[in-house]
Amino acid sequence: AAVFVAGIGSVVSIYFAIQVPKKIAEEQNKISLFDKRYEVFQLFERCVSFNKALQNSETINDMRKDCMLLFDELKYEELDFKIVMKKIYIFEHTLHQMEFLFPGTSEKDVHELYSSLWKVLMAIIGDENVNECKKDYFNTVSEFAHKYHKKIWNELALANM
Repeated sequence: AAVFVAGIGSVVSIYFAIQVPKKIAEEQNKISLFDKRYEVFQLFERCVSFNKALQNSETINDMRKDCMLLFDELKYEELDFKIVMKKIYIFEHTLHQMEFLFPGTSEKDVHELYSSLWKVLMAIIGDENVNECKKDYFNTVSEFAHKYHKKIWNELALANM
């Protein structure tokens, strides 16, 4: 009987020895997923804020100041083409993670969001086709937000649990 009890005790000990690290790993995966989703969400929110700011801007100088919502660590005068392209590449990489991190997000829609962001930034910096690109960006961000904002919030809430 003592051997039987010891055997059961060993099995229970092994079970819990396996379950605790497994539970910790699952929690770490949830935290990691939340962090990645939150990073993408933050960029999307900055795109929305940039969009709102652009709608209230009438001059090219105002729009250039609005760009700093995306390039927040610099002053507009410090921006050069190389810095802008490097940052835009980071935006592209971050936004294209959406379809993997937020199920139901269309790769086509994410590409359109990134593309319209790229075009409006280039238009503002180069002072060419600004109003056309601004309008396209507004429409793209509005459509994207209408389609996905609730889904993104729901996934952030799920990852946080």
